[in-house]
Amino acid sequence: MSGHPVREYVMKVAQFYKGHVSGWLLAIVAIGLDIAAAYFVDDPSKSAKVIRWSAWLTSAAAIWLVFVAQYDAWKDEFEKREAEEAKNLWPSIQGEVFDFMASGIRGEGGPPPHCYTGISCSLYLCNERAALTTLKELRIDGSRLQPPAEFSKINVVRTSSPQEHPIRLDRGLGTHCGVIAEISFNNFWEQIQESLDLNAIKVSVIDSFGGEHSLLVRQGEVFRKP
Repeated sequence: MSGHPVREYVMKVAQFYKGHVSGWLLAIVAIGLDIAAAYFVDDPSKSAKVIRWSAWLTSAAAIWLVFVAQYDAWKDEFEKREAEEAKNLWPSIQGEVFDFMASGIRGEGGPPPHCYTGISCSLYLCNERAALTTLKELRIDGSRLQPPAEFSKINVVRTSSPQEHPIRLDRGLGTHCGVIAEISFNNFWEQIQESLDLNAIKVSVIDSFGGEHSLLVRQGEVFRKP
């Protein structure tokens, strides 16, 4: 909770209480008492009893709803805390991809026409939660490029420790990696633009639990023909 805990709790109880007061319990009590008052309208002694019972029942229901609202406030906080603890059981990986460069040899062939070349880029990852995990897979989807491209033979290496495999992702420790892959197009090289805006690609990593995490592509990243 933000602010003073007691004040926050009282406000939450008041919020739940307001909802219950306008709910079904007091409505049923009011309807029942209205029917009884109408039935005994010609009997002053019984009408007086109905009025007393009306006061008692309304007060009792109002007091009961205070306890119900307190329980609801406690339950709401308990469920939120449980949900937060459950989230921390699984990793949450943030990061970005940048510095794309064509590398290696290129080739083309057909029919159908196709061309390919090597490509490299840099990768930054950070696991924001306490759950220890490792990098299982990097996925790059170029289907939204114009023309569409396919990334394959993707290999990720930790910059500070190239022999580390799988790459370990501890909480709060930024990890810099190098990526090499192959990019291919269903077209000949002369049909490919001199530079392609790579902000249209989708990049994600798969952790050792099987969870998929979307990464950002740094603004202004382009692919230039080798």
